[in-house]
Amino acid sequence: MANSSLLRLVVTTVPDDITASKIAETIVAERLAACATVGSAVSSVFSWQGKIEKSKEYPIMIKTTGDAYPVLEKRLLELHPYDVPEIISFYAENVYQPYLSWLTDNVDSSN
Repeated sequence: MANSSLLRLVVTTVPDDITASKIAETIVAERLAACATVGSAVSSVFSWQGKIEKSKEYPIMIKTTGDAYPVLEKRLLELHPYDVPEIISFYAENVYQPYLSWLTDNVDSSN
């Protein structure tokens, strides 16, 4: 099966809900993703520049295709406020076929 017909799930986190909504709305409007789900605030504990940091972050779960991913990643880097943003992606092993059809119909994989 070609990458264009596979669902790729992308996860990122941002510092506030306004940024999360802006990113989600932008990438869906630009057809880089069919859906971006913004989650509630979570507490993150992480190592940054030699220190242990804590902050509130908002996760975004993005549904796209394999072929659209490179352009999506580039756009996330443009929109993201962090110096080193978390951008993690993986292919979904099993996807309900009608959902997958909807997803591929709503993502422009020709970018």
